[in-house]
Amino acid sequence: MAATPRSQASGELAPDDRLDLFARFVSDTALSWKAATRALELALDCWDRTGEYDAICNSPKFDTPPIRAAVSLLESAPSSYRALDETTLSPGQDIAVIDDQSLSALDRRLLLEPDEYHSLEPFTDGTAELPDFHLYPSATAIVEAILDHVSAETADQVGIVLDEEAIYSSLSKPNSRPQRSFIRVGRDSSTTTRSDCSVDCSRRPSPVRD
Repeated sequence: MAATPRSQASGELAPDDRLDLFARFVSDTALSWKAATRALELALDCWDRTGEYDAICNSPKFDTPPIRAAVSLLESAPSSYRALDETTLSPGQDIAVIDDQSLSALDRRLLLEPDEYHSLEPFTDGTAELPDFHLYPSATAIVEAILDHVSAETADQVGIVLDEEAIYSSLSKPNSRPQRSFIRVGRDSSTTTRSDCSVDCSRRPSPVRD
């Protein structure tokens, strides 16, 4: 299973709790929305870069009441940042890290010592064979999907494109000129049927009509 460090630590697929932190920060302080947003964003970004939630206060430029209020919130409020700061992977797990050089200081809190995980580069010079991938198992399944999802009411909002080189190009009846074919569905303002799934080919395809 692949996951980002914050996702792994928080148990959420895509943790996005800045809005919740902001709402709590605004309700707990007398700061304006603009001042609260700036203070919280600066504190969170510094935490991510340094790995310390209060490191931003070490700079006189940022050691201000709004920043200190944001740091105080981050110290106590539950968040994916807090979860990442307090979580470490269990020894003995088989862990691989992709492009570990790009991880932030806070991301690295999750990791064990470098010799206890595998480091992988995101890109290599090698090649690999990938299996064929098909969304639909047959031409019939494609037509059935059209019938299930397109009606007379929605036909004018749908365009179906067939690649002339695709394995299912036999669904169309192309002439020798166009590169793409558009299937017209829902003709005569009636419910779409299999006979409607014929092709209107020209150099400039006409809009889909019902």
